[in-house]
Amino acid sequence: LEDMGGAFAYWLAGHNASASGVGGGVYSELSPTPLRWSPARPVQGSLQLHWPDVAWGGLVQGLGQRAVLEVQAWAVGALAVAADGDFVLDCRGVGRALLYAAEDPRAPPRLLNADVYGGGGSSLAALRLRAGVYLLALRPRLVVQSRLQCRLSASAEGGMSISPPKALPDLLRAANGSLHLCGGIIALPVRNTGSMWLRTLRARLTGTEEALELLDPDATFDVAPGQLRLVPLRLRVRRGATLSCPWGARLAVTARRD
Repeated sequence: LEDMGGAFAYWLAGHNASASGVGGGVYSELSPTPLRWSPARPVQGSLQLHWPDVAWGGLVQGLGQRAVLEVQAWAVGALAVAADGDFVLDCRGVGRALLYAAEDPRAPPRLLNADVYGGGGSSLAALRLRAGVYLLALRPRLVVQSRLQCRLSASAEGGMSISPPKALPDLLRAANGSLHLCGGIIALPVRNTGSMWLRTLRARLTGTEEALELLDPDATFDVAPGQLRLVPLRLRVRRGATLSCPWGARLAVTARRD
């Protein structure tokens, strides 16, 4: 494929041809017949990647190792955008993702976030797109079979989404009856879903009746487009305040888009 300019260039040259048309496929020492692109349709929002005609067991026995089960493939599809705006592209099970403009597919693509190390999680890419058609080239890495999922959605209002923290400090009562938070640090997940930076991001407690207070109320942070940042918040119980489990706090998060 490298001699043909890569997988995408090969697809671009012959994707409208029949199986016996342009190029006639790519020859490989691992296959008795030429390799060709095959059409596939997503089912319930995911694309099943598998090759049932491959004798995987025979390959393992012949080569004496399971590394032959590790597969790298390419998938190419069209992506239609109805109106200009900020979007979030969430791809799962993809080691590399490239976005081409259909109007000029030979121009350099945009490299998107992907699950490079195969952790299995989602990889969100924040994009500013104009209305039109785009070509999405995906390179999944898998063992025998896998599911590939990609979803394009409008960016969250304000370009920011906040998730619940994974852990909260324990509330301890001392012998003299005073209350303390064990550690008192919360990692607040804040994701920038827009195409601009989030500058001077600040969190503050809301409500005068709060029994907690921030130790660094003036601390600010910057979050790059598409980045998920764990914003550290240091809390403590106000002197003389009463608090019981389960406890919670109401936060307001503000930022400037730049």
